[in-house]
Amino acid sequence: MLSLAAAMKALEQPGLDKTEILRLRGLIQAPKIYPEKFAEYADCLIIEKELMELRKEVVGLRKSAEKHAEKRP
Repeated sequence: MLSLAAAMKALEQPGLDKTEILRLRGLIQAPKIYPEKFAEYADCLIIEKELMELRKEVVGLRKSAEKHAEKRP
């Protein structure tokens, strides 16, 4: 919050160049964007975990099917 307040205060200074204005605006917008991006990241982690579990299950099912196929005459 202190960084956000400092960036907002710095924007009040006259004579800032375009690069500094863009940098300060980025600092101000970052806290708004972070929760959304973090939620997307967390969702991806959940999906990745589920995918890995499904892959293990598929491998197990394939091994089981191969064992059953070997037992058939």
